[in-house]
Amino acid sequence: AASDAGTAAATAAAAARGAYLNVMINLDGLADPGYVVATAARAREALEQTLRASDEVFGAVQARLEGALAPR
Repeated sequence: AASDAGTAAATAAAAARGAYLNVMINLDGLADPGYVVATAARAREALEQTLRASDEVFGAVQARLEGALAPR
């Protein structure tokens, strides 16, 4: 149902944030600065893409559910 899609979008956002933080903490101990910078940038972009998609899905579900409550 629609609420399941909204919950999945919110869960995906939380998972992406956690994955990003995990990447960033693990990059701290690496010696190759070029790899660290490139990987941090890729991780940041992946996070931003996931959050944009999650926000889009969540917003669509929210609008649909709130629209269903509008007086007729």
